Amino acid sequence: MANDLANKIKNYRIDNNLTLDELAHKSGVSRAFLARIENGQANPTMKKIRAVEQVAFRCDNEYPMIKFTVEGKPGSKGRPRFTSRGGHARTYTPKATTNYEAFVKFCAMNAIENNPEGWRRDGAYEVYIGAYFTIPKSRPKAYKGQALIGNIRPTTRPDVDNITKIICDALNGIAWVDDSQVVISYTEKIYADEERVVVLIKDITHPKDRWTRRS
Repeated sequence: MANDLANKIKNYRIDNNLTLDELAHKSGVSRAFLARIENGQANPTMKKIRAVEQVAFRCDNEYPMIKFTVEGKPGSKGRPRFTSRGGHARTYTPKATTNYEAFVKFCAMNAIENNPEGWRRDGAYEVYIGAYFTIPKSRPKAYKGQALIGNIRPTTRPDVDNITKIICDALNGIAWVDDSQVVISYTEKIYADEERVVVLIKDITHPKDRWTRRS
């Protein structure tokens, strides 16, 4: 039964182009546990099996979704800076923040433009953000092995709040009108071989069977 479950999970992930992290978010089962099942290293209880089957394999095709990847080191929302000229104080956003937000906008717009079903900005949205960081080179091999299966997570800055904020702020006017429309969000920091941020957005207001193409 465990082998059957492992095959189901792997086939489901491949068929739906999902990473382990995305499947973990959808199912509520930890990435590390899913990885152990897929590798045949776990002996799940019936309760766990039922939870995975009932949650992980439910169909997400009922609602429109977009997915995109922002390559490179995950960014974070920088604090406003202050300067004084001619006796007048003014605030400005750090250049690193504005550049990263522009890149996020570009990636999101490309995903929306290539979505054959179109995209609406007047709904309520569920957002998953997976921030991938490389493992420090100084770490031993055993540490890296545990990090790659999710047993060890990045605990250095940036924090998840700032990662979430820079992504959601950048998507204002792109994926939604304002990020107050995000009603469910989940952000996690993960070790990987390549740095990037994976963003998955689901419009949970407009089921596809009652949805007309509109931008």
